[in-house]
Amino acid sequence: MTEPTFDTSSGAQLVNGWDAAFCPDPVPTEINGRRMAYAGFYLGGSSAFRTWPDSERRRLAASRLRAMPIWVPTPGHENPRQVALQAVDALRAAGIPPHATPFRALMWDLETGIEPDSQWLTVAANTLASYGYDNLVYGSPDGSQIFSEPARLGYIVAYYDGRPSLYPHPGAVGKQYQANVSVPGGQVDLNVLESSILAHLGSVT
Repeated sequence: MTEPTFDTSSGAQLVNGWDAAFCPDPVPTEINGRRMAYAGFYLGGSSAFRTWPDSERRRLAASRLRAMPIWVPTPGHENPRQVALQAVDALRAAGIPPHATPFRALMWDLETGIEPDSQWLTVAANTLASYGYDNLVYGSPDGSQIFSEPARLGYIVAYYDGRPSLYPHPGAVGKQYQANVSVPGGQVDLNVLESSILAHLGSVT
């Protein structure tokens, strides 16, 4: 029996999603009996393993899943304001509008091995917000010491326990809980997200 998009097993109302370095073909809208509500795609950044090309973004758009743009900076070597401005340009080019109601969100992937102090992310996130976008913060409790960063809209915690529930920490709104899951046409990491954050995600072009 197919499970619903919404998962209440953690006490919060959660939705299912995935992210991937390469967009699977076909785009998975159901994985392991769970309906997917959104997908994370790599918009850019100097530490990104791979930025999705236009063709893969269009495939995601056609699936009608909501899209979570991901930016992977190199905080130890980059000016945070300039990085945010690059992200703004990329968001607009992908058809993600500024000053939406509510603001559309970008996820900062800080699991890069060169982790910023909180001031770096504050400058980057404030710049992004000034151009009409919200900020999600991704990393692991140990590797990137995510909870030393300001939460902004919320933390997406990398914690591979195989459980589709939130990491028990204030400000945690999502979790990447299983890596390298094979699906037809590719491989993805599985995530859950508080349903309230879905309003900050939308379509891409």
